Parts: sequence; structure tokens; C-alpha cells
Amino acid sequence: VDSIPLIYAQEGTIVQFNPKINDTANTTFSWVGQGYYGSSVLSNPNVLRPYLTVGQLQSYSVTNAEQIYKLYAEGAFNCIDSSRIQRVKILGKINIPNAFSPNGDGVNDTWKITSLGDYPAATVDIFNRNGQRVAHLTGSNIEWDGTLNGSPVPVATYYYIINPGNNIAPINGWVVLFR
Repeated sequence: VDSIPLIYAQEGTIVQFNPKINDTANTTFSWVGQGYYGSSVLSNPNVLRPYLTVGQLQSYSVTNAEQIYKLYAEGAFNCIDSSRIQRVKILGKINIPNAFSPNGDGVNDTWKITSLGDYPAATVDIFNRNGQRVAHLTGSNIEWDGTLNGSPVPVATYYYIINPGNNIAPINGWVVLFR
């Protein structure tokens, strides 16, 4: 077993392990999980590249920040390599509000995406219906006040692209601004 790359995965997704092996001829494999779930969430713990369903620790309703799996590879003459581990960093779901009203009443005056705590390198771009970018936001606590260069933007539907980083696919959608 040459190397096993760290995987970043969002809760509720399915990922495939992809270890680098120098020889798979006449080799058997066994993945052993540590922690609450063990290997029970793998599609098949006895194949080289199993799938993992990334989930929560359901009995505690908290995100399992990292899951660790050890790969045992047994080749000819009972030679066993077990020095490599697969680390899966589990990132929480991103919850995106679909409306806000920056009217100064103190209720929903900003569009906040507070669930980006696991994504410190996240970026968010917000566009109007003509494709003009009206905001570029960065960080793990995204908040837009409904302005462009300090002036309020019109009531409308705006479109966003969220790039979470960590090789997670961008998320796009829309948000309605009311006054």
C-alpha cells in the first residue's frame, strides 16, 4: 500500500476510497473502521475501493468530525501491510436561506449562511438577473446586507454560487430579497 489520500466529504454523500497500491495480484483486502460505526457503513469492507455513506452519529445528533479506517492488504506468503489509514473528514451540511428582508426591522435583515463553519475557505458570489456580480463574500460565516457598493439593491431574486473548497462541488441557487 503506497498511499491513501485524505477525503473531505459532506454529510449525506457517498464517497469511494482510492488507495494507491503497487500490486494487487493475489492480494486480499480488509478495511477496519474505528469509532461508532466501524466498517458497517462501507459497501464492502473486503474490496480495495469500497464506498462509504457519510452520515451523522445518529444517537447523538452531532456530526462525526472524522472517521478513520485502516486497510489491511495480505499478499502471497501471508505478507500483510497494515500501515496505512484512510481518514475521512466529515463536513456538515450547508443550510442556505432562500429569502431575507433588509428593511431595518431587525428580523432577517441580512442573508446569513452560518453553516459554513467547516468551510473556512468558502467563497460566495451573488449575481443579479443580468449576470452582474453584486457581492463576493469569503469565510465561514457568510453574511450579505443586500447592498452593492453601499447602496441597497432592488427587490428581486438573486443567484448565488457557493464554492465550499476542499474539492467539494460548487452549490448554486437563488435567494429572494424583500423590503
